[in-house]
Amino acid sequence: MISNQEFLQTFAGKYKQSLFNIAYQIICQNSQSLQVSLILSMIQFFQLLYFPFQVQLQYAWHYHKLSSQIQEFLSYFTILRIIINQDKSMYLMLMYFAIIIIFLTTLLVIISAIEKKLQNKKIIIMFLSKSIQFMMTIGFEAIMRILSGLLICKLDKNGTLRMLYVIEQECWVGDYVYHAIVVIISLILLLFLLLACNKIFIDLNKNKKNTFSQKEGSSYFKVFLYVIFSMISSTIIKLPQYSFCVIAIQNITSLSLFFSIFQKRPFYNSIIQGIWVSITGIVFYTNLTLLISFLFDQIVIENLMIGWIITCPMIIVILFGSQKAQIDLLKINFSRYEQTQMIMKECDYLLELVDSSEKNQNKQIQILGFLELHQQTCFKQNCVILINKNLSIKYKDNQKYTDERQILKELINQFYQVGLNKFPQSIDLKLHYSYFLFDYLDDRQKALFELEKAQLLSPDFGQQFQIYNKIRKFIELSFQRQQFGENKIQQTLQNDRNIDFSQNQLKQKFSECSHQLLQFWSQLLEEIPNLQALKIHGKQVMVSIHQIRKQLTIMQRSSTFNSASLKILSKFNEYVFQIIDTVQFASIRKNQENDQFFLESKFLEQSFLQRSEDLGSYSSPILVLELFNNNNQVSIVKNINQATYSLLGYSKTDIIGHPISDLLQNNYSKLHQSLVESYFASDSQDQISVLPSKQLFFQTKSQYAVLIQTTGSLIQTDKGVFLYLKLTKDICYRNFAYIIFNEDGKIENISSTCISILKLDIRKLQIRQLYIQLLFPYLLTNKETYLCKMKHIAYDYQKPKDKSTIFEDEDKEELNSIELMGQLFEIQLNSQFTKKGEKEQHFGYYLKIEQIENNHLINAPIVKKYQSNMQFKYFLEQNIYIYGNASQINLQLDSVKEESEIQEVNQQSIFIQSRLQSRKQFSFNSYRLKKIYGADIKTLRLFQNEIKEVLDYIEEDEYEDYVMEFTENSKQKEEINKSQFNKINSQNDLMLSLQNINYPTISRRLILLNNLFIVALFILACVMYSTLYDTITKFQAAIELATANNQRFNSLIRIQSNLQDLRGCNFNIEASGFDINKEKFVSYNFQELKNELNLLFESNKLLTSSEVKINQKYQDYIDQFEQSIIQMYLLDDSYQTFSYNQAVQQLIARAITLNSSSLDKFNDEQEDFHYYLHNTFNSISKYQYVSQDYYFSNIQSLLDDLKTFDTFFFILSSCCLCLIFLFCQLYVRSHQSNIKNIVSAFQEIKNFYVKQIIDGIQMFMQILETNDDDIDQIDLEEYENQEGEITKKSRKRKSQVFMKGDNKIQIQIIFVSLLFFSYFNYLYFSSLTIINQTNLLIPLVNITSYIPTQYTILDNSIREMLFDENAITTHELNSIKKMVFMIDELQIQDAELHVLNQKNQDILSLEYSSLFNQIYIVNPCKIIIENDLTVTNQTCLSFSKNILQDGLAVAISNFFQNAYEMILQQTKYDSNVVYSNLTYNLSTDHKKNYTYNILNSFYSQENRQIQKVFLKICHLQLIKELQSQLNNYYSFLSFQLTLLFMIFCMITIFIYFIIWIPLLTNFYLEIQKTLEILTIIPIKYLNKIEQLQQYIKNLKEHNY
Repeated sequence: MISNQEFLQTFAGKYKQSLFNIAYQIICQNSQSLQVSLILSMIQFFQLLYFPFQVQLQYAWHYHKLSSQIQEFLSYFTILRIIINQDKSMYLMLMYFAIIIIFLTTLLVIISAIEKKLQNKKIIIMFLSKSIQFMMTIGFEAIMRILSGLLICKLDKNGTLRMLYVIEQECWVGDYVYHAIVVIISLILLLFLLLACNKIFIDLNKNKKNTFSQKEGSSYFKVFLYVIFSMISSTIIKLPQYSFCVIAIQNITSLSLFFSIFQKRPFYNSIIQGIWVSITGIVFYTNLTLLISFLFDQIVIENLMIGWIITCPMIIVILFGSQKAQIDLLKINFSRYEQTQMIMKECDYLLELVDSSEKNQNKQIQILGFLELHQQTCFKQNCVILINKNLSIKYKDNQKYTDERQILKELINQFYQVGLNKFPQSIDLKLHYSYFLFDYLDDRQKALFELEKAQLLSPDFGQQFQIYNKIRKFIELSFQRQQFGENKIQQTLQNDRNIDFSQNQLKQKFSECSHQLLQFWSQLLEEIPNLQALKIHGKQVMVSIHQIRKQLTIMQRSSTFNSASLKILSKFNEYVFQIIDTVQFASIRKNQENDQFFLESKFLEQSFLQRSEDLGSYSSPILVLELFNNNNQVSIVKNINQATYSLLGYSKTDIIGHPISDLLQNNYSKLHQSLVESYFASDSQDQISVLPSKQLFFQTKSQYAVLIQTTGSLIQTDKGVFLYLKLTKDICYRNFAYIIFNEDGKIENISSTCISILKLDIRKLQIRQLYIQLLFPYLLTNKETYLCKMKHIAYDYQKPKDKSTIFEDEDKEELNSIELMGQLFEIQLNSQFTKKGEKEQHFGYYLKIEQIENNHLINAPIVKKYQSNMQFKYFLEQNIYIYGNASQINLQLDSVKEESEIQEVNQQSIFIQSRLQSRKQFSFNSYRLKKIYGADIKTLRLFQNEIKEVLDYIEEDEYEDYVMEFTENSKQKEEINKSQFNKINSQNDLMLSLQNINYPTISRRLILLNNLFIVALFILACVMYSTLYDTITKFQAAIELATANNQRFNSLIRIQSNLQDLRGCNFNIEASGFDINKEKFVSYNFQELKNELNLLFESNKLLTSSEVKINQKYQDYIDQFEQSIIQMYLLDDSYQTFSYNQAVQQLIARAITLNSSSLDKFNDEQEDFHYYLHNTFNSISKYQYVSQDYYFSNIQSLLDDLKTFDTFFFILSSCCLCLIFLFCQLYVRSHQSNIKNIVSAFQEIKNFYVKQIIDGIQMFMQILETNDDDIDQIDLEEYENQEGEITKKSRKRKSQVFMKGDNKIQIQIIFVSLLFFSYFNYLYFSSLTIINQTNLLIPLVNITSYIPTQYTILDNSIREMLFDENAITTHELNSIKKMVFMIDELQIQDAELHVLNQKNQDILSLEYSSLFNQIYIVNPCKIIIENDLTVTNQTCLSFSKNILQDGLAVAISNFFQNAYEMILQQTKYDSNVVYSNLTYNLSTDHKKNYTYNILNSFYSQENRQIQKVFLKICHLQLIKELQSQLNNYYSFLSFQLTLLFMIFCMITIFIYFIIWIPLLTNFYLEIQKTLEILTIIPIKYLNKIEQLQQYIKNLKEHNY
């Protein structure tokens, strides 16, 4: 069994081969023009040049204004202008767009490598080619800057890490972590892709399609390294302290880049190479200038940057010109084979000399000088130059040994061999050598052998791909050579072996096609044809037809197509299917005859040429001429065959031995003589020279010119030079006339067809010389118009001044009225023997003329469809017969009388003549318009022994019949002309006609609607994503504002507590605090006041700097918050009205003043103290709900907006999806309907024709099986006789058909629709979940952040009541009843807190739940000690008899008991009782001393410590944890939403470009293929069936 390691190695090898295959296809797709390469290179130049001028390093230039302008200009070529100071959502969209490109490219590479059979793989390869090209050029800097911008963070003023470009985003918290993970993975994939691409996307030989092609990728990879190091160093390293490190890194990387590009010259294109040397040189020069400016800022001149600007163009010119420096040819001869890189570079340069030496004389001189120098310095016995020199002496006639270019190639081959002997382990050298062997020496076997040896040396990944790439090219090129016959010798041998196989294969394909056609046509004979099966059979037929055509093409190119194949092809065309039209068939026959003629002439002997009996076996006209190298002696006819006599009308004695000028027309005789002279004057006189096919005018025995196609071969023998001509006269059914004339217009000869068209006879030309200007006055003046183009020619015969008898006057009138088309041709010598630069010889012109049928009827006897009732009447006065109406003579329509009838009426002799025409005369040909000659001939009759003249007389009734018949004939003639004009003559014409049928309009509109709705759906998805993401971000901010609002109020109340305590210290009533240390107690309260002020500043700054947008539903809350409804009282009971924020600002101002005041200022008589204490107890506490309603209505507003928006867009997206689904279904239905309509055209063919077609197919199959070529053809006339009877009885075939829908497409549409619907459904229900959970958590957030304030207010109110029994809180008397009410309400709120925590336990995090349990149930001391250093562990655990060890809930219960106890003690006061057991004597006032002692009781001190320390710390931690949970929850939702949106975008792009576009393409191709099925209909039946023609016409005009 195979081990796991072997299996993994095998799998890795297969996967690597698949990757190589994809990379090879991508390289084949790479095509980048010089213009595009220049544009991309310039953009990259500006991107690279930006780093020395980036903002962090601008100060180092010491020229801020100019450096800022340069930086601003260069920033337009980077993405910085887009990403800096953008919203987080916009930045994330750009980032994930870049990530999608990376992931999609990687995914498509993997899919293409794993799945070999993909639909529309060309589109995938093209996308991969463009995406990789983008990432490797201008896209890399942008992608790197976007991705690194998220990972690179910097500390702000508060010491918090924040993103580089989006300052509002804190790093490594919340959803940032998820985004960072995705970015890290993307960066790894990007770098891996670029590293692999730089390894494999290189060309070891020049790629002319891609001007950006490179020899090696390591040099260009340093561009990426320069960008990465410059970008990271300038952002991570602290500036400006370590600016030198950043500048040094940029200098080192730019120098390395410049050195690699300059030395290794990676680019093949010299212009691109020079551009990149200049780019990298300027980048390094700029970084070096920056380093000098930074180090020597006090020494260098001030205008260093201006100097840099001035010197940059000079450096560009120097660097660009340095690339033209050539390799030292002298050094190559003296110091060879030192390094493998030098060997490859020197050989490449020598090969460049070889390629360019043919057109460049300087290169030729360099080659000659190099070879001469090498000959002097080479002392080896096997030196190529010495060997060739010796061979050239031995074989003087062979130019191979003196060809400098060939010698240099052999010398390069020797260089490679010696280099491989010296460096046998060099893989690169072997690869270059294999390319040289294949491309220049055409030694494929040895090249493959070198590649195999390189494969054994453990090549790296890139070298393995180069080996794969070259082997793949070897295989493809070998296959092409095998298919198209580039190697003629091998092909000839192979044709001799495989000609029988090719013919058998052709017969097999004919047989398969015939069987499929038989199944196809048999399907139409069924009572209810299945159109689906008909379509399937039709496609199979078309595939077979294409295979036959492909086989025919291969056979023609491989010279395996012979007469037997031609015979089978003709039978197939005749009986089965016209696979090629008449013109193509004639061309194939002609090519075959030409090939046969070449073979015949190739092996023809001299003795064969001079024996006439040897030419008798040739059926084609053959003419053998003997040529002489003497300008005064013309060629002589040596031999002809019988076919030549028949063609030209001569006898054997008239031709043999006579000069060729007797046969050729005079102008062409001169042309032939010039051809012979140029042949003997030429240098290339091969033994057999094949002449191109040419048209010549021969002269028949009747002296008329006849146009003949000639194919010839010149053969040199010992007895002379002979021209072997084969004559072919094309059969043309169109009537052309030819006139040959010289350059002056003198007519030399005409064709016999001039008699019928121009009434011009050769005898008339012999009588008098005629010029072409006489017939066509404007021909020679406008001859460029008529050269090689058939156009309407004006014929206007001008009679000469001397009266000529060439044309009669009436002939002239007739000829001037005809319409002609003419085409002019030059008679000139175009021969392969003509020397270059020699002037072409002209021998005159010939005019090709065709008559256009005239549509105007002339007065002629009318052919009637009924028997005429005319008669001859004799009038004695005139002594003549007059032709007129007979009385009441009715003749039958079908009667035919050939003799005249004589009747006697009223003693008057009447002669009746029947004028019915025969059936032959009744045909449409009788309606053709032509001049009636002999119209002046009189009609005479013998009557009563006398010859009388007969005159035709047309009466009025007869004239009306004449007019009606004229109109009918004109209409019929127009219809016939129109039908003949649109008539389809071949299968190619039918194919072209069907190809002109456009794609269905309904389908095009449905595609447009689908595309629009798909775009709209994508836009909706983008809007939904951005809105949801923005709303989630706003939720976080809104909750933070609501919590900060409660925290601000809490700080105000806690400051109130501190003020009470400080007032007590001022009046010495805080005796319990003084027991420890009065000064310490006072300083402790002042420190608490300062801390609370800092917390107040933070929360107030957050609230005042934030912008809150609330919808109109909560306008009342907005009005209350913004209106001035809070009355702030002064010491004199006057008040001012403020809004809530203004009131808070007033209190903050007073608190700041008190914080800096002395202790004696803390009394009720002081304005600031009274103002703060009184208004916090009354105004602020009373209107606290205004602030809470305002900020929590902000959250509710966001929830309402989200719900409305989500519902609206969900409905909109659902409707859009439904419409897409509906239109897709309609499109599929429409497509199926279109297919059905096309295939239904076959139903218009009658069963009679179908049976006739089937009989023809069966007859052909019988011919194939029996090889009998003499089977009688189908009697078409008999079928035509039966056609009339069948047509009368036949009815149209039933139209009920069956078309099965494509279930696979339906499933795909449903699946995609459900996928999209699932995404939008998820978004909708996710939004509802966010709304529901937010609604549940908001009350918990509110009460958690607000309830500590209530404890503080309760405690402060009780203490204020004990301090002053007349104190007022919330503008009411601070009574005991009110205190009890406050206690009860607070107990309810405490219970509600526990209920909400219990209720939301499922959605609360474990951390928050454990923290809440730790605080309220277990023991909060650990948390309290960690957050307040003033509290020790012993103090916390021993507080109030260890109540905190049982949780804060017990302490709160104790808080309520203490509050009740303090109120109870207040109620027990009796002014008549002397309280001697009081602890402290704090006032002389009896009651105040009593209440002050309650203030200093342990109940009061416990409550004070609980609300100021324990509750404050515990709830602060709870609210932080709760906020952290909400932030994490919303961050996770944001990440989840972004990830899903990215997946949605990838799926959408994948579906649109991989499924939808290929589906449209397949449907379009299916329509075209189905239309192509209609070409199966034979043309002869198509032209007969009017219903079928009308159906196709409707298909073209109405349905499309």
